[in-house]
Amino acid sequence: MTKCTCGHERHDHGYHGPQGSVRLLAETSAGIEPLLQTHFVRRTLIMPATPITLFRGTFLSNFWPAIVSYGAGTYPSVENAYVAAKIGAVPPPEGKAPSTPLEQAAVELLTCKPGNAKRIGKRFPMVAGWDGFKLDVMRTLVTQKFAKEPLRSMLLITGDEELVENNSWNDTWWGVCRGVGENNLGKLLMTLRSGLRQDVPK
Repeated sequence: MTKCTCGHERHDHGYHGPQGSVRLLAETSAGIEPLLQTHFVRRTLIMPATPITLFRGTFLSNFWPAIVSYGAGTYPSVENAYVAAKIGAVPPPEGKAPSTPLEQAAVELLTCKPGNAKRIGKRFPMVAGWDGFKLDVMRTLVTQKFAKEPLRSMLLITGDEELVENNSWNDTWWGVCRGVGENNLGKLLMTLRSGLRQDVPK
């Protein structure tokens, strides 16, 4: 064995370090290999040390592009669909123009960027009883997201690492802020990962 520039031992298989992790992923998950050609995904797959606490800007984030459906709508990300469910935004029938601000918001949520979706969610009240079923809504959406390749393999490649949605915007229900929080999104993803692992052919 030789030493890497970081001082750690470099093993013969060549998978040491972040770039090695990407190489291993490419060789073991054929469905992901084409995506590894892009800088964006190459950066994303270099995950931080245990536990994984970086969701923002990575495939673990609800902002990550992923086609999901909820109710009458099909959305470009989990965030868009989640906001639609949260405020009860139902798009008007096809061919009919929006007749209320909420219907207009529903139409925008079908195509807008996740950041805009989050802002739309702040303009309207939550549907009645939201806190009682928001976890079920999120479970439905992330299950759809990670049922498809390459995201399914990307979640599995995190292994047994603890997933912690660390944030700076005081969300202590879905994540953890300044060491405090329930980390419900992280828990959902870890439970989902366990289920997906059981489905992997032996």
